[in-house]
Amino acid sequence: MTAINKEKAQDSWEGFWSFLKEELASKPGRFAFTLHVAGLVCLTVLVSQTLRMPLVSYSAYIIFILSRTQINTTLLRASVAFVVVSLMICFVMGLYMLCAGEPALRIPLLLGITFTGMYASRISPLGPVGVVMAFIGSFVLTLIDAVPSEAPVPSGDILTKTILWFWAAASLPISLVLGYHLLRIYTGFERLEAEQNERPPLLVPDAFTNPLYTRYALKVTLAVFTAYFLYNMVDWPEIHTCVVTCFFVSLSSTQDSVRKMTQRVGGAMIGGGMGLLAIIFLMPHMTDIGHLLLMLGGWSVLCAWIAAGSEKLSYMGMQMAFAFFFATLVGYGPTVELAMARDRVMGILLGNLIVFAIFSTIWPEGKERQDEA
Repeated sequence: MTAINKEKAQDSWEGFWSFLKEELASKPGRFAFTLHVAGLVCLTVLVSQTLRMPLVSYSAYIIFILSRTQINTTLLRASVAFVVVSLMICFVMGLYMLCAGEPALRIPLLLGITFTGMYASRISPLGPVGVVMAFIGSFVLTLIDAVPSEAPVPSGDILTKTILWFWAAASLPISLVLGYHLLRIYTGFERLEAEQNERPPLLVPDAFTNPLYTRYALKVTLAVFTAYFLYNMVDWPEIHTCVVTCFFVSLSSTQDSVRKMTQRVGGAMIGGGMGLLAIIFLMPHMTDIGHLLLMLGGWSVLCAWIAAGSEKLSYMGMQMAFAFFFATLVGYGPTVELAMARDRVMGILLGNLIVFAIFSTIWPEGKERQDEA
């Protein structure tokens, strides 16, 4: 039995290393994609730190969300994201006129925006647009929680400035992605791919008849509400990343959610762990923004290379970048704040747990499809 177990373990390790070798192998366009993602991350952080813009970690991660190896897809996502972000900011600022002082009204509006956006992400080929709409709308509605009750200026002014800075933090990386690729197209370094003859319909055929879409949106909404409720009840706003996690880890079925959750947890642990090590051993020796950019650029190269692979491993690269940025990009310049990094990684893990619990127990789609078959 011992020899058999050793042989199985050896086969498992050989299969694992073979899988990594295949996933991380070089392929056309991967090196260029990695370099431009890392470069745009560094440029975003440089501008954000110079202008002392908030939410630098979000700005850096948006580069990863928008960037794809296909130039058409990247330009389409960036263009639509800019429009959606701007419209949602204006819409939510209008909502604040009704619900700023009424939590009993603000929370239902937050849940309504989440449900609408996540439902739209299932019924349209432009699914990411719905996710962006839900995330931006719900996140901005929670910004009022960060406004101090006692301040030298009116709370309304603080809230307005916070929302506008959030728009700037989201628009900066989008604008840089658009500008970079348009410049390369203009100078001849890149060219648009031929468009398909048939364009996909705006809505799927069963958009308003398939109950799976409604159930999916309800489950994501419940996960977001649970995460929001928990970190407010324990008065621990530093783990607000649990809400962010609920948007980006929820997929269309339980199997997909488990697979993506595994990648996200693994990526979060690696990225968060490396972020903590960077804070302990590297940042105390950093003296200027150049040192910070060198560290972020090197990590972004590794994460972008992994993210450019297949779906079997690409999402782990995204989450390695996500956790590392949230751990290290705290305040302006290099940080030695370990508590914030710890809390943000804990929020990511908590969000994964919430999503897994809800998707695996309430209307698990994989089981329903087997029953229907």
